[in-house]
Amino acid sequence: MLADKPVEGVCAVLAPVVQGAVFGGLPPPRGLDAAALRQRAAAAGLHGQLRDSVEKAYRAAQSLAGPDDRILVCGSFLTVAAVANLLF
Repeated sequence: MLADKPVEGVCAVLAPVVQGAVFGGLPPPRGLDAAALRQRAAAAGLHGQLRDSVEKAYRAAQSLAGPDDRILVCGSFLTVAAVANLLF
């Protein structure tokens, strides 16, 4: 996510409905690195692993997901665009 967005609020909504999270960072100056994102998410009750980039986080989520699991990609348009580039 971007640093100026309501990270804790979004994560508080997601925490009760997701089974796991993998955090990937976005580039500065507005983007949060993965460690900062995970720290802010944990403050809102959402815990998970971290990876250096959104692309690596998505690949990790793929390896962790079972055949009936869904992967939710969210945070910003930059996050979704990074994963979309892997899919198309």
